[in-house]
Amino acid sequence: AVVVALSPITETEIYKFEGQNDSATVIIYRLRDFQGALYTVKINEKRVTNNFKMYQFVQLKVPAGEITLETSGNIYAEKKRFVMQVTGGKTHYLEAVVDYGYMSNALLLYERDEAAALRVMPKLTEKGKRW
Repeated sequence: AVVVALSPITETEIYKFEGQNDSATVIIYRLRDFQGALYTVKINEKRVTNNFKMYQFVQLKVPAGEITLETSGNIYAEKKRFVMQVTGGKTHYLEAVVDYGYMSNALLLYERDEAAALRVMPKLTEKGKRW
């Protein structure tokens, strides 16, 4: 079996949450897919990354409660919006999966349980550090 390291994302424009003590952790990860295109991910209208590629993850704190996530890509990618409830003190794992259509594609986000996410996390890295 081939083990590929996922790389973490650290960018200067990364989402920053400051303020309330009641926060949740969101980890968005992306495994291998057919095309490997780059995507932009936003949380609550703030850009998390504009270079989200295969074998990467991003981990960040968000305010507890309802959050809005948005994914977009190149001219062939559809913009998708997702709304989810996050619980303070809890870690939420989202797998980013590319949905391929006839003339377009989209990056979809699926919530995964901790056990399923942790099985694949050793294959992932953030830029500069390994899970």
